[in-house]
Amino acid sequence: MIVKQYHEVIAGDKIQTRRMKDRYQVGRVYSVVPKMYQKTVMYGYDGVGDVFIWDATKQQPVQEWYKLKVRITDKRMEPLQNLTNDDALAEGINVIHGFGDSFYFSHKLTEKCFDSPVEAYQDLWNAINDKKGLRWEDNPQVVVYTFEVVK
Repeated sequence: MIVKQYHEVIAGDKIQTRRMKDRYQVGRVYSVVPKMYQKTVMYGYDGVGDVFIWDATKQQPVQEWYKLKVRITDKRMEPLQNLTNDDALAEGINVIHGFGDSFYFSHKLTEKCFDSPVEAYQDLWNAINDKKGLRWEDNPQVVVYTFEVVK
C-alpha cells in the first residue's frame, strides 16, 4: 500500500484511506511504502513472509519501511462526499487547538487551517487528485479501507 501520509500511519493517526480502485482484501496484511518513493523501489520477499524493499537510487535495502504493515479490517464503496467528520479524522486530518474552546483542522500538505475536518480533507483530496473526474467536486465512487497497524 502506497501512502502520502506515512508518518500519520506510524503514529496511529491515520487508520482509513480512500482509493479509486479496489485493490486490497479484508483480513490481508500489506506493507506500507511512502508515496515519494513509489518509482524508486523494488519489492520482493525474504522467504519468511517479510517484504524486502530495495531503493534503486541508492542501491541499498530500505530497512525502515518493510516492517510497517497494516491489516485491512473493513472495506466499503461510497461516493467521496459521503465522508463524515469522523472519517476525515480517521484519514489523518490534524486537530489544532485554537483560542478558548475553538478547534481548527489541517493536513500535512498545507499550512492553511479549516473550520471542519471534512473541509480539511476536501483540500487534501484535491491536492492529491487534481484530474477531472477525480476531484472532490466530481464526487467519484471510492473504496474506503479501514486498517490497523500490525506490530
